Amino acid sequence: RHLTQAFRAGSNTRANVGVRRAATVGRSSYDVVVLGTGAFGSAAAYHLAKQGASVLAIDQFSPAHSYGSSHGHTRIIRLAYHEGLEYHKLLRRSYDLFLDLQAETRQELFYRTGMLDVGATFENALKGAQM
Repeated sequence: RHLTQAFRAGSNTRANVGVRRAATVGRSSYDVVVLGTGAFGSAAAYHLAKQGASVLAIDQFSPAHSYGSSHGHTRIIRLAYHEGLEYHKLLRRSYDLFLDLQAETRQELFYRTGMLDVGATFENALKGAQM
């Protein structure tokens, strides 16, 4: 029961997304094929389609499944990242992309909450968040 997602960019640059059975996709070639529609695969397919590429994204499970490691209602995205200050620009960009997608879909996808990290390990994380 494999499902595929065919992504094509619309004329207004918003990506039009359709889900079809593999046997009825209807195209013989794509600019890009993405294997796996988890967080990274879906994001890659979405942004490629938004740029005008014809994209076929394939996953072994139906869309919106709970089998991936980044699925569920209790995930966190943070600016305080103790692994290194070089992550800060990427983290800021991910916030912007979440807010853009939220505005485009008119669905609340990002819930801002607080977080408390305590200890010397988080000193560099705090520096990155304050940049």
